[in-house]
Amino acid sequence: MQSYADTAEADAVTTANAYTDGRETAITTAYTSAIATSKAASDAYADQAEVDAKAYTDTRETAITTAYQSYADSA
Repeated sequence: MQSYADTAEADAVTTANAYTDGRETAITTAYTSAIATSKAASDAYADQAEVDAKAYTDTRETAITTAYQSYADSA
């Protein structure tokens, strides 16, 4: 037969384990969400940087081509 102390100890261990499992789940969920949010933000930033770089390059190429064409036409 189990004593009152043994029963109380078993209940305390069960409660502590349930609490720990719940905290681990909450932490994992929060971490996963933070990573997903951070990845989405960095992906958006990288996508915009790519668009900006392409636009800059296209503008510079057009300017250079125009300058060379003007030089060639005047020569």
